[in-house]
Amino acid sequence: MTQEFPVRGLEKTSPRALRASDADRDRVTELLRAAVADGRLDIGSDPVSP
Repeated sequence: MTQEFPVRGLEKTSPRALRASDADRDRVTELLRAAVADGRLDIGSDPVSP
């Protein structure tokens, strides 16, 4: 099961219109890994409440 989090300004955009390239996904993955390694992001934390 996946959780969806609203993003301001994208309310009227269909999911099919939002596409990411492999390079975009790789960049985000590396940024998240760096944030976890630096202690700026805790992957064990509770989900954000809307």
